[in-house]
Amino acid sequence: MKKIFTSLYSTALIALCVAMLFSSCKKKIESSPSWNTSVLAPLLKSTLSLDDLLADSLLQTHGDNSVSLVFSSNLFHQSLTDQAFEIPDTAIKVGFSLENLNLANQSIIYNLSLGTIATQLGGLGEILILANGTYFPIPPLSGITSPDNDLDATQFFETADIESGSIDISIENGLPIEMSQMIFQIRNKIDQQVLTLDTFLNLSPNEIQTKVIDLAGKHVEGTLVATIVDLSTPGGTVLIDTSDALIITMIAHDIKVSSATAVFPSQNLIDEDKLTTYKLSGGAQLDLVRMKSGTLSIKVESTIPQKSHFEYALPSATDLNGNSILVNQDLPPAP
Repeated sequence: MKKIFTSLYSTALIALCVAMLFSSCKKKIESSPSWNTSVLAPLLKSTLSLDDLLADSLLQTHGDNSVSLVFSSNLFHQSLTDQAFEIPDTAIKVGFSLENLNLANQSIIYNLSLGTIATQLGGLGEILILANGTYFPIPPLSGITSPDNDLDATQFFETADIESGSIDISIENGLPIEMSQMIFQIRNKIDQQVLTLDTFLNLSPNEIQTKVIDLAGKHVEGTLVATIVDLSTPGGTVLIDTSDALIITMIAHDIKVSSATAVFPSQNLIDEDKLTTYKLSGGAQLDLVRMKSGTLSIKVESTIPQKSHFEYALPSATDLNGNSILVNQDLPPAP
């Protein structure tokens, strides 16, 4: 600005000197000299570009020297991982008991021969043994009993607490004479608990009658005792064969135990599908998730004193090769 005023001052001084020169050289001028001038001169000079108005980050210069104004701002940011939902740690704890463990359906067959019965009848029994192979008239009899006869079931179990199940007791009359009544008892040999006391009526020769015994809630021992509590017959003349016998058949059905010392058949104890729903934060509902990282920890504890086999599968979860997750392992017996 100082330079501009200096320039104006110099210009005006020069103009004044010129005017005085011409005025001094011209003579006899009647009027007084005057000077009217208009001067156009810059008062301020500067340079202003887009670089002074805008930040460099907003400008893009092209090859043809054109300039583009670019304004970029992150208007909205949403992260599904951080804000929409989280996959929580999920613990699934399931306990299984052996309520589905079944004893195998087994059969016990016991023959009570006429010779064995005769040895328990005193004098009449001795006569029947002597009459073996001959026809002999047997008088009507009642109140006949037999001593205890052991039934061995230890090949199946030593002891068992039965939760549910039954035993079919069938008696086939292999004797040559009709049984008008027979009361038959089966009990444990050690604790003497009576498992069944049943009455069979009018059992003809070669006829079979069956009773179904409910064992739920009973304790069964491996050695059982069978006893004829009362035997009655109308009598008759028959061919005596001391090898003829009452055939007693016991068939166990669907025996489930709460505890037992037994020989259990190979069987699938647990076969269960369980659906687990993840409660994702934000109420997200997803059909598929690709896991970047994470672990699956499985802990299995068995109290069974025998080796067992364990399989755990997640059919809906696959690895990078498309293989389903499957844990397949033998569990050692509990101490």
